[in-house]
Amino acid sequence: IKGFLMRNWVLISIVMVGISLRLFFLNHESFWIDEPMTGLRSRWDYSYMFKEISAGDQMPLYFTFTWLVARNMGNSVLILRGLSLVFGVLAFIPVYKIGKKFGDRTALIELALIAFNPTMIYYSQEARMYMLMVLLSSTSMLLYLEYMNPKRFSRKASGALMAVTNVVLIYIHYFGALFVGVQLLSYFITHIYRSYCSTGSVSVKGIARYSAPISISLISFLPWLIFQQSSNSITDKTTGGTLGLSWALVPETYSFLGGQYTAVLKYDTNIALITGYFLAAALLLSLIFIFLRRRKEEGADLSVFLILASLMLFLSPLLVMVISHNFTPMYNHRYFVFM
Repeated sequence: IKGFLMRNWVLISIVMVGISLRLFFLNHESFWIDEPMTGLRSRWDYSYMFKEISAGDQMPLYFTFTWLVARNMGNSVLILRGLSLVFGVLAFIPVYKIGKKFGDRTALIELALIAFNPTMIYYSQEARMYMLMVLLSSTSMLLYLEYMNPKRFSRKASGALMAVTNVVLIYIHYFGALFVGVQLLSYFITHIYRSYCSTGSVSVKGIARYSAPISISLISFLPWLIFQQSSNSITDKTTGGTLGLSWALVPETYSFLGGQYTAVLKYDTNIALITGYFLAAALLLSLIFIFLRRRKEEGADLSVFLILASLMLFLSPLLVMVISHNFTPMYNHRYFVFM
């Protein structure tokens, strides 16, 4: 034990400080903003809760989980926020493992970034689904890297685990479908890139075959959409009605429930266009940089990671912005915690 502590004292210190930061004032304040809905739904009859969720713009799995926990452990502030704390701490593991693929130092840096990140700490103390999204998306990314370059698991095993993780992520939050969709596109680009670099041609059969775990998990979103459509439950994904925020919207502050919150009043097309051009240019430049590298000595994992990371960082918000601009508003900054 002494030898383990001496070899891993930096790792242990980061984890302990990260946990401590999440424990401070965990139940100091009562539920607020969206948290009361988590507590309220955990008290309802399950059939009523499911019907109420299906009529709105949220997915059922997180609330099903909190409902089950509340039935056995209670639905106090400490219990429901404690779930987010546990999810937030568990997310350290896949993030650290992703970093380990690129070296011990990188792993510690990534671990420190998630352990001390104010946003991660904040949502680890909120009784909502966001830290579960972080845990599932980072786990999915780890399994994706393993699927693309099998080392510890077979391709079938990592693909099956990734598919299950993605399905759960989608049914936790509908932005999970965005994550999986970008992951699928990343696979296509990576496969084409690898095939072209190695053989000078692209195997369409190989693309269809090995994309199955990601494709199947994305298709799993359809039953919920069909269910909502059949029950006339599809509503605007406004992220809370007039409280939804967007970088393409000019806000005006007004008093609501005794506090100051932001209401969307006007759409600014110029800001939307500038932001869209910036994201598209950043994505294009990053992919050009990756494709021009071709430095095999740095390992296959790095190219796979860079392609997925570039799409997540630049394409995800670009797609949401385009949808919000042309169809229905669905942007909220906290929904991008998976990035």
